[in-house]
Amino acid sequence: MYFTAVGTLSEYETLALPPRHVQKIISICILYNIRFWDFLTASGITVDPSAGDFMPDELIPRVISGADRFVDDAVPERGLEETAGFLAMVVAEWSDIPLFAKDAFAFAAGLKVLSLSDVFWVGGDHTPIHPYLVNAAFVVVNRRIKKPIQTAARTLWAQPLYMVLKRDGSFLCGACTLERGRLLVHPYPDRPAVPPQLRNGIDAEVIGQVTAVVRRLE
Repeated sequence: MYFTAVGTLSEYETLALPPRHVQKIISICILYNIRFWDFLTASGITVDPSAGDFMPDELIPRVISGADRFVDDAVPERGLEETAGFLAMVVAEWSDIPLFAKDAFAFAAGLKVLSLSDVFWVGGDHTPIHPYLVNAAFVVVNRRIKKPIQTAARTLWAQPLYMVLKRDGSFLCGACTLERGRLLVHPYPDRPAVPPQLRNGIDAEVIGQVTAVVRRLE
């Protein structure tokens, strides 16, 4: 997937200063088998992991036991939603998941290795366009399956769901098809809406196919 020209490496070997981009530095460390911290030291950059002070508690709320109390002298009475933000609310809501489920998620989603980049939060959508997403909190996406089906010949409930990234940075999850360079997102029949038509690769792109849904039992 990646290529590094020999001439470029020769130029790096004669430079008096290290490259400015961290991805180039990491590439050099990998190719020449150099530890990253050793490279920084040889470049004249002093990095002491023990140096510096921790950020004061008054500048950032710190989560302590149970994720339901926070250390913040400036606003001690703020609620969970205001002080903790999204991540702490998720931890507080899902803190009782059994440990064995950690490895079960990847198996259920059909993935060899499950990372955070494969998990998307859909709990904020209270009116999803597909019944699979009702009461859903998270979906697991297989990023290797990026090409949706070409036609909507099969029944809509049997069509796979896809996670779509729009150019404005928002996400859209639903059944979609690819027709003549356009992504058509299809709502379920009992949810009347006009299917958005997006230019593939211009207005939006498919992140991957949804292979698992984590849903609340309500």
